[in-house]
Amino acid sequence: MSHLPQLGRRGLLLGLAALAATRHARLAVAATPAPGLPAPEARLVVVLLRGAMDGMTALAPYGDANYAAARGGIALPEPGQEGGLLDCGGFFGLHPRLAALHGFYREGALLPVHAVAGPYRNRSHFEAQDMLESGAPERLSSGWLNRALAGLPPPRGTQPDLALALGLDLPLLMRGPRRVGMWAPPRPTRPAPDLYLRMADLLHADPEIGPAVADGLRGRGYAE
Repeated sequence: MSHLPQLGRRGLLLGLAALAATRHARLAVAATPAPGLPAPEARLVVVLLRGAMDGMTALAPYGDANYAAARGGIALPEPGQEGGLLDCGGFFGLHPRLAALHGFYREGALLPVHAVAGPYRNRSHFEAQDMLESGAPERLSSGWLNRALAGLPPPRGTQPDLALALGLDLPLLMRGPRRVGMWAPPRPTRPAPDLYLRMADLLHADPEIGPAVADGLRGRGYAE
């Protein structure tokens, strides 16, 4: 993460702080200082996105002979075609709107890992998130990142905490025996109006929810 030639540290931190201020994101940053030495530039940044993402659209296996037939009308064109995927090694391709991530991939600073799953097979999205953050197949009260920090030498004197959580609450990932810092913006940022319009467009076909959402957005000045 330290090799960001097109994004300075200040810009990165401001962007991450803005991300952490959104409702569906949590962020954790951990440093790994060596005993007796100044903290190195390397940092581990973990972004927890609350919600859903279609992995087959974000990183499509266009090289699979069954891809187009299996995805039907939502299959994306191959790299090189209009609106096509951004090639990642000749088999997978990133969605064209992920051009910034593709730049990191080409620089060797990003490696997508596809089709990874834990042992959890029940239907609770919340339990699945807890398993992901705790790093165990059963419920734990601590997160894997905090337990990893507990194995490092503690800060000395006025040294800062080894980890910082950005968000309105402390994610399970960062809970545990090692003390961590926490920061949240004093006032949550207002999402762009486009977000609400997209929500209304997504739900407008529902005969009950659609009109209610549209009326609510108009009443609050988010839509006309």
